Amino acid sequence: MSFRTTQVFGLCFYLAWMYLVFNGTLSINVDLRSGHTLLWVHVISSVVGVVTYAGIVAFSRRTVRQFATRRALIIAGVVMAAGTAMSVWPGAEIPDVVRYAGGALTGVSSCWVIVYWGSLFSSLEPRNMVLATGASFFFAFLVYYGVLQLPEYVVFAVQVLLPLAATLLLPQPANVSSMLAAQQEPAVMPNEQAMIVPARRLPWRIMLGILVVMFVYGGVRVYVGSVDSQDAAVLAPTLLMSLGISILAVAWGAFFTKGSASLGNIYKMALPFLATTLLVLVIFGRESPIVIGSLATACNVTIEILSWILMADLARTKRVPAFIVFAMGRGAVQLGMLLGQLFAIACLDERAPFAIVSIFVLMIAAGFLFESEDTELVFEAPSPEEREAMEERTGTSFDARLDEVAKNAQLTARETEIFKLWATGHGSKYIQENLVISPATVKTHVRHIYEKCDVHSRAEIIALLEAGE
Repeated sequence: MSFRTTQVFGLCFYLAWMYLVFNGTLSINVDLRSGHTLLWVHVISSVVGVVTYAGIVAFSRRTVRQFATRRALIIAGVVMAAGTAMSVWPGAEIPDVVRYAGGALTGVSSCWVIVYWGSLFSSLEPRNMVLATGASFFFAFLVYYGVLQLPEYVVFAVQVLLPLAATLLLPQPANVSSMLAAQQEPAVMPNEQAMIVPARRLPWRIMLGILVVMFVYGGVRVYVGSVDSQDAAVLAPTLLMSLGISILAVAWGAFFTKGSASLGNIYKMALPFLATTLLVLVIFGRESPIVIGSLATACNVTIEILSWILMADLARTKRVPAFIVFAMGRGAVQLGMLLGQLFAIACLDERAPFAIVSIFVLMIAAGFLFESEDTELVFEAPSPEEREAMEERTGTSFDARLDEVAKNAQLTARETEIFKLWATGHGSKYIQENLVISPATVKTHVRHIYEKCDVHSRAEIIALLEAGE
C-alpha cells in the first residue's frame, strides 16, 4: 500500500491527544497532593482500555465485525471527544464522577482509533511504515508542545477536537476490512470458537516484553515530575529530544530496505537506554531535572515509536490479523504503564525497591522476551490448511503454483529452492542445513525473493500464491 499524507496527520492527531490528555502537568502528580482526580481518570481510562482490548482479542470472531465500516470509527471519535470533554473540563465545578465516566469513555473508544490506524500502518511496505511512524510522532510533538503554550480554554478545545481529526482523516476504509481479515477465518477453527486465531499462535512473548518495558517506564514517569513539567527550562530540551528522535526514526526509514528483518532485536537494543535512565534517577534523584526529564522523554519517545513499528511489523509478517496484534500490543502498553505507575506510587518515598525490580525484569526482557524467531524469512509460511484451500480454489497443485510464481518473478534456481522450502513450512535453520549455506546467504536470497516478487506483507505473498502471477 502506498504512503499517504493522511497516515501521518491522522495518527499524529491521536498521538497529540494522548500526550495532551495523559501527559499534562497533573496527569501523573509526583507528590499526589494535587491533581488527584486526574490521576484516577488516567487509571480508570487505562483499566477500561485494557479490558476492552482483552475483549477484542478473546472474542475476535465477533469483534472484527465492529471494525469493518467508517461509521464505527466516526462513532468512536465522537464518543472519544465527549469523554475527553468530560474528563478534562477546565475548572473544579465538574463532579469527579463525571470526570471518571469521561475517562472510561475514552478508554473504550480510543481502542477503535488504535485498531484502525494500526491496521492501516501494517499494510505499508517497511520503508513507508517507518517513515510514517517517525513523521507522525514528529508532528504530534509539534502540536503537543505548541498547544501547551496556549490559554487553558484553547488547550481544552484542542483536546476535544483532536479525536475527531484523528478519525475523520482516516482514508476511506475500503481496505481496512480486508486488513482485519474479516473474511479470512481459518478453516480449521469451528464456527462456535470465540477467537479467530488460536491462543497458542498469538505473540505472547513479545507482548510480555512490551508490558515489562512499559512497566519500567510507567514507574519512571511517577518519579520524574519534570517529565510533566511545563517549566520552560525543562520543556525546551524535552521538545528538542522528542523532535530529534522522531527525525532519527524518519532517517532510519529512509534507509530501510524492502526485505527487512523482524524488529524485535532493534527494540531490545533500547532496553539499556531505559536502564541507564533508571540508574541516573536513583543516583541523582531530582537534583538534575533537565537531564533526568530529557532522558525520560527520550526513553518514552524511543519506546513508543519502536512499539508501534514492532506491532505493525508483526501484523505485516505473521498469521495474526492486524486488529488482534494492535489490541494485544496497546493493551500491553497500557497495562504495563499502569502497573508501573501504581507500583511507583506505592513506593513513592523509596526509589530503590522499584529500581531493583525494574532492572531485574529488564534483564529478563533483554535475555528471553525479544529473542528472534528461528527464521530469517520474516513472513510466516502458508499453513497446511491455507495450502489446501489454495489448491481447492485454483484447481492446481500448490507445487505448480510455486513454480509459476518463481517463473513469473524470474527467480534463480537457488532462489526457487529457498522459496519452495519456505512455502512448505521450513525455517531458516532447515534451509541452511539442507542447502549447506550460511544464515547471511539465506537472508540475502530471501530479500531478493521479496524484491523480485514485489511483496511487502504476508497478505500480499499469500495473494500472489493464490493468483500464481
